[in-house]
Amino acid sequence: MILITGATGTVGSEVIKALLPAQAGNLRVLTRDPGAVFPDGAQKVVADLGDSDLAPALDGVHAVFSITHGLNIAAHDHRLVAAAQRAGVERIVKLSVRNVGHDGTDPITTLHRAGEEAIRDSGIGWTFLRPTAFMSNALNWAGMIAAGQVVYAPFAAGRAAVTGRPAHSFTDWAKAHRAEFPIPDVVQDAATIEESR
Repeated sequence: MILITGATGTVGSEVIKALLPAQAGNLRVLTRDPGAVFPDGAQKVVADLGDSDLAPALDGVHAVFSITHGLNIAAHDHRLVAAAQRAGVERIVKLSVRNVGHDGTDPITTLHRAGEEAIRDSGIGWTFLRPTAFMSNALNWAGMIAAGQVVYAPFAAGRAAVTGRPAHSFTDWAKAHRAEFPIPDVVQDAATIEESR
């Protein structure tokens, strides 16, 4: 069984599409929204990484595709890891951010780094997917641009590139792991990877 967190988001929904129908009946999706609708073949579990009992979501799961966001990234990753250890999960694939691998110190990178460290220290096999910014996030900037022609984000003095060209190493990884985790193009936009053996 494969569990996808962040299943209603841009990346999570694409991962689900990529896994179905091949993984029908072997795919569980975690959402906070009881009204969320998923394609046939995906088993919905309503839970919150912040405060729910995650044991039912992880029961029988051997692999997790983890997507966390917001100001609770590290806390959610820590809770997921602890529950995954108890459940006997064999691998966690985490959608992180590129600057973790480049010593970034902005708040989002710092939170993802803490999550990666929890996963790395867990004893569970892991893969970190580190894309740069997604062009689809640019729509979130519309109001800021309309109001003042400046995009504000929590990056201090840092800079981030937004690109549509796939990174060679990530594309190779995605092809090699397509059977279990067929990674959609939305993630392959300029990502790097790091994984345990």
